[in-house]
Amino acid sequence: MTILQRSDGWFADRCGKVTASRIKDIGAKPVKGKKYNALTLTILSERITGVQEETKTNSLMQWGIDQEENAIAAYENETGNFVKGTGLIDHPVIKLSGASPDGLINLDGQIEVKCPATTTHLNTLLTKEVPAEYIPQITWQLACTRRKWCDFTSFDPRLPEHLQIVIIRVFAKDLDVAGVEQAVINFNIVVDKAMAELNAEYEVAA
Repeated sequence: MTILQRSDGWFADRCGKVTASRIKDIGAKPVKGKKYNALTLTILSERITGVQEETKTNSLMQWGIDQEENAIAAYENETGNFVKGTGLIDHPVIKLSGASPDGLINLDGQIEVKCPATTTHLNTLLTKEVPAEYIPQITWQLACTRRKWCDFTSFDPRLPEHLQIVIIRVFAKDLDVAGVEQAVINFNIVVDKAMAELNAEYEVAA
C-alpha cells in the first residue's frame, strides 16, 4: 500500500534519509563554529534519535501545498496524462536515501509541481526553462525512480486561464544523475564518519 505524502507514515519513512527536498544542501559549507554543515547535523540527529526534524512552513510553502491537487488536475486536463500518487521511493542502491515525486506517469514519466509566487511563474512562462534551483531535486528524483523524464509543472490559478500552467519536460539523459548519486554516497560517508566519531568518544567516556 502506498503511504500518502505528508502523512505520519510518510514523515516517518523519510526520517534520517537524503531526500529530494534536501539534495541541494548536501554540499553546503559549515557555518563558523560547526564541524559539519546543517544538513549533515540534521541527518545525523535523525539517524541517532529516530525523530525527524520539524520543517517550518511559511505562507508561500503552504500556498504551494494547498494548490498541488489543483495543479495536478490542470496538468491532467492539459496533457491527457493520468498522474498516479506515490510515497517515498527509496534509491535502489544507495542506502538511507529516496525521493517523493509529486506523481508517476505511465511507465517512464513523473511530475514535479510548483505553485510559486506569481513573479516566479511568469518568469518560467517567459524563459521556458526550469528554474535552476529545482534541477538537483528533479535529478535526484529521477535517480531514485529510474524513470526517463519528468514534467516540471508551474501553476498559478491567480492568473488568466491561458497563463495558469506551464509544462517543461526534463529528460534524465540530459541530467548529471551519476554525479548527484556520487554526491549522496559521499555525503553518507561523512555522516557515517561523524556517527563513528561520536560512538568512539562515547565508548571511551564509558
